[in-house]
Amino acid sequence: MRRANLFLGLLLLLPATARAGRRPFLYAQDATMVAEGDVEVEFWLDFIDVQTDQPDKWRVWLGPRWAPFEWIEVSALTIWQQTGPGATSAPGAGSLWAEQLEARLRALKLGERGALFGQIDYRIAIQATIANQVVPSLGIAGRWHRFDGTAQVGYAHGFGGIDPTIMGPDKGLRDSNAIPFRAGLAVDVIRGEIAPPLQLGVEIAGEALLDGLNDFNKTDHSHANLGPTVSAARGRLWLTTGVLFPLVEHQPSPFFRLLIGVAL
Repeated sequence: MRRANLFLGLLLLLPATARAGRRPFLYAQDATMVAEGDVEVEFWLDFIDVQTDQPDKWRVWLGPRWAPFEWIEVSALTIWQQTGPGATSAPGAGSLWAEQLEARLRALKLGERGALFGQIDYRIAIQATIANQVVPSLGIAGRWHRFDGTAQVGYAHGFGGIDPTIMGPDKGLRDSNAIPFRAGLAVDVIRGEIAPPLQLGVEIAGEALLDGLNDFNKTDHSHANLGPTVSAARGRLWLTTGVLFPLVEHQPSPFFRLLIGVAL
């Protein structure tokens, strides 16, 4: 956590002469994209309480987001996972978990502040006990007066990986297929000339499992979480955080996420 605090302090020292491509949601994307030709560095911090016999998990995501053109942005995030008490390794031990590649395409502008967009996420597993995953999705987002709203739905396919509880030649994890969904609504608490300095919102995120195991706690259950979000932005820096609470059983509860972005 010392490294995270040092990272936050360095970000706050940056001059506020540019505008970051902020978003007010933890999972869902809004209509705002990184400006054409700009690069943004993002830092994510997750805490997952899986509420099973598995240990709690911390995940740190770090990487760049780049917009080669006005209508597309791409990112590459390296993910580090640290497990809590109950892990097979010593508590506090961490390791590289996965590499997350994302591309988002603005398919159609809807007025001045709305967009229909497509997105594809590809997770490359580094730890053998998690699966690779590809997730294409469609979303619609827009801004009306003081409100930002968004909704996304997609199809997630997980494949590969090893199940350490299975011995012999059948150690491979079952392929999984699910329909992930996410939606959010945020309102400006403080209005700004370019971007609102402070927003409060509510978000829902989850997945309807079709077969295999879900991506959170490796059980054969669908899940959905709902909770509040708060977002702040100033110049080069934006920050969004929130906690999502369970709506159904057999899922992580609660789920905390902190997102930080800084324009270079």
